[in-house]
Amino acid sequence: MKKLKGNKGIKILSGLLILLIALLFLSPQQLVAKGCDRALGECSVDAVIVGLFGGVQAGLLYFSGCLIGYGWCLEYM
Repeated sequence: MKKLKGNKGIKILSGLLILLIALLFLSPQQLVAKGCDRALGECSVDAVIVGLFGGVQAGLLYFSGCLIGYGWCLEYM
């Protein structure tokens, strides 16, 4: 915890990431295919695991790939 004590940027970034994930799962989306939602959920879990073991930047990079894949899925599936 001491590592995060003086670094406000990481705290804010982590909070925003948690908020984004919560909004993605809590907002009602009528036209979204269930397969895309499920894939985003599984990818988000992987991104959190990568973030825990590889660092915040690695987790955010992985999660951005999840969002790009989700957008592609909505567009073409």
